[in-house]
Amino acid sequence: MAANDKEKLAKAYAIFIEGIRAYLVALLYETDEDKWPAKFAECLTYDQKEFWNRGLKTGTSPEAMIDYHHLKSFAIKNRELFKNDFQKKAGDLPNWFGEIASVRNDLHHYKPIDEDGTEIIDVSQNVE
Repeated sequence: MAANDKEKLAKAYAIFIEGIRAYLVALLYETDEDKWPAKFAECLTYDQKEFWNRGLKTGTSPEAMIDYHHLKSFAIKNRELFKNDFQKKAGDLPNWFGEIASVRNDLHHYKPIDEDGTEIIDVSQNVE
């Protein structure tokens, strides 16, 4: 993948994470209001919860701590939250989030990006 394409993809990922954070907080706030961070943290592994708690103690906002590698497990444990917006496709979200996290990890750790991920690349073409 060309360097210019990688830059566009990185921009697309930055836009995505900001948008998905806001979306998840809004979903959780509908049912859990101010307790949404605890509801989100329920899907985290032990190590992720430790990191989450350290972040809270140092003043990092819970929204800013939502990261790519949390999305798949959150979607698995909270499918019902996505049904209104995604209907039948809500069950596909864990796979989509897993793929998004995998490609993002490859991108940021300078691994080759498989050209099979053309759908992600095509989306990034619209990012200026």
